[in-house]
Amino acid sequence: MGDAKQMADYILSLAGPPPGQGGMAASGVLTLDRHQPNVPGRYILQASYTDQGAGDGLPRLTTKEVVVLRSPRLRADLFSAGNKVMAYHIEAKDNPMGDTDADVLVASGGGWSSYGDIDLTGIRRINTTLALAPGITSGGTIKVLTGNPNTGKVIGSATIEQGLTNLGLNELPIELTEAQNGVQPLFFRYQADDDSADAVLAAVISYEFVRGQPSK
Repeated sequence: MGDAKQMADYILSLAGPPPGQGGMAASGVLTLDRHQPNVPGRYILQASYTDQGAGDGLPRLTTKEVVVLRSPRLRADLFSAGNKVMAYHIEAKDNPMGDTDADVLVASGGGWSSYGDIDLTGIRRINTTLALAPGITSGGTIKVLTGNPNTGKVIGSATIEQGLTNLGLNELPIELTEAQNGVQPLFFRYQADDDSADAVLAAVISYEFVRGQPSK
C-alpha cells in the first residue's frame, strides 16, 4: 500500500486541483464513471482536512489520506508474485481466439499466482476467463487460497475439463465457500489434469470479482 500511496501522491501533485477547488463535500456519493468500458484500471481518491490552527502562532495542520480502488476485473498476466506461471503476449496474427493482441497467464500444474492484498468483502464468486486448446492444455482445477499459496485456507475451487473439441475461450466460475471480510493476501493455485512435469492447465486471461448475497 505504501508504493500505491507514493504513486497516488505523485499523480495528484501533477494533475490534482488546488486545495478547495474541484473537490467534494465531506460526505456524499461518488459515481465512478470516468473509466473506459472493459479496461481494468484504478481510481485514486484523496481526502484532506486542515484544522483552524491554534493560538500563540501555531500553524494550521493538514491531514491527508489516499485510497486506491482497483477494478473488479484483473488481468491474469499482471500477477505480483507467482511460481511456475508465465505472462505471455500473443500477437494478433498468431491469436486463435480473435484478431487482436492478447495477454495471458500460462498456468502450469503445481504453480500459483498472486495479485496482492484484495478486499473480499461481499465477494461471492470469481469469474475466470481462460483459453483451452486440445494437445496443448490439459484442463484441471483452480483453487483460491488466502494467506499462503501452499498452506493457506482454500475458500473456493472449480474444475474445467479439456475435451477433444474444447478450443478457445471458456468461462469458469469459482464460487466462494463462505463469506469473506476485509483485505487479505489472495492466491490462485493451479492443478493440471495431466501429471507430466510440464503440463499446462490453461491460458488464463482474467479474474473478475463478483459481489452477491450468501447462499442459503
